[in-house]
Amino acid sequence: MEPTPNPTLDYQDTPTLSADENLSPKKSFDWLNITLQIGHRSVSLALFILLITLAAIKTKFLAPHPLARIAFVLADLATLCAVGGWYLATLKQKSPRESIGLLIFSFLLAAASLATLLHTRP
Repeated sequence: MEPTPNPTLDYQDTPTLSADENLSPKKSFDWLNITLQIGHRSVSLALFILLITLAAIKTKFLAPHPLARIAFVLADLATLCAVGGWYLATLKQKSPRESIGLLIFSFLLAAASLATLLHTRP
């Protein structure tokens, strides 16, 4: 019967860094791109859900009020991401054009989804 290795002590066999080796530098996240990506994805999903809501109003197949609420929350999240992206672009001294475009589109979609939300109020 052979002895099985103890998994808790296997780390002792791994090599460690010597004195002349350096650790790789930490990578920083690009918060501007992350914020804008979240905003773009939420506004596109809000647009898709708003179209489904309008179809639900027309066909009476689905309850449109929860869908309109979801579209409004997603458009609100996109607006928040656009404002945050505008702030981060200003901090990094980059052009805020993408953030302003996202802000305008998310405002338009938030207004449309709010009107749909008020129209489908129970």
